Amino acid sequence: MTITTTRAERQARRAFTLVELLVALTLSGFLLTAVLGTTLYLIRSGMEVAQYAEMDAQIRRAVDRFGNDVKVATDITWNGSSDITLTLPDASGGSSTLTYAWDAASRALYVVPGGSSAASTGRLYLITDVGTSPDGGAGVSFVRHDRTGAVATTDAATKRIQIRITVLRHANPALPPVSSSGAATFILRNKVSS
Repeated sequence: MTITTTRAERQARRAFTLVELLVALTLSGFLLTAVLGTTLYLIRSGMEVAQYAEMDAQIRRAVDRFGNDVKVATDITWNGSSDITLTLPDASGGSSTLTYAWDAASRALYVVPGGSSAASTGRLYLITDVGTSPDGGAGVSFVRHDRTGAVATTDAATKRIQIRITVLRHANPALPPVSSSGAATFILRNKVSS
């Protein structure tokens, strides 16, 4: 017995042609490229969000600590726009000093016991990677005000202190830095101003 097949039946059993395979591979390549690009974008966005969250948490903690110390401070010594010393009452009825400072070399806001920001013993870094602000100024600056809200020119007249912080982070050196800023004003409740 002889079995004859028609041309249509032979084509139905035949495999893909080389051209069909190349077209399918090209389309798959485009699809995989799009998926990879989207995945990389999501990863980069996730890193930026994580850095924002970390920066905001550091700023919040630093401002809270600074605010708590300012509220109980009995006196202030103005060392500069990025360096102030607070006199705080202690448990024994005496007083102690804490200096809050930022310097461009360490790129950090820190607090150190005593009246000098140059001391390294007991230094506690509150925020790291605090670069210069976008306008080229200090990354952390303090502004002192008198009772009326005007800028104070002496330690004796100072009744309020404002802190401004700008933090810059580079998630990827090829991308622009991620920045976050914060500012707060605190009243020296225990200080008697003249």
